[in-house]
Amino acid sequence: MKSKVDLDMINQFDGFARDIGIVITKAQDGTGEGVLELEKRHFNPIGSVHGGCLFSLIDTTCGIALSSAGVSCTTLSSSIEYLKGAMKGVSHKLYAKARPLRIGRKIAVYEATIEDDRGTLICHATVDFYVMSEKYRDKYAKESYGIDTQQ
Repeated sequence: MKSKVDLDMINQFDGFARDIGIVITKAQDGTGEGVLELEKRHFNPIGSVHGGCLFSLIDTTCGIALSSAGVSCTTLSSSIEYLKGAMKGVSHKLYAKARPLRIGRKIAVYEATIEDDRGTLICHATVDFYVMSEKYRDKYAKESYGIDTQQ
């Protein structure tokens, strides 16, 4: 199922992702991309981007990507490999890309990566989602994300 995603509505949603500066730049046909412009608040005491910040960018990008397939979801589990630090003064923006490995009736599995603005691979992850029933899909997709599942 193809769904139209309102990126402005997603990026204006007053929630955690917006609070930390995540911007979704693409959500189409089950794939997605997001960006985070790094600020002082994103770094830990050793000068690298906090792992929780990286995970939030991955989880948000994957969830919105899945929503663009006309599915409401919630994260079941995930695995993330931190491959290289995104360091203060070196990395200035982070770019996440998400793609489905499988979208089933009740479970969806996504793969995602984050690279910095120099093209350095920072982390790789897989995220498993529980696909919510159509009742929730239609209600929350429209209200929260401007996704029209009736197209």
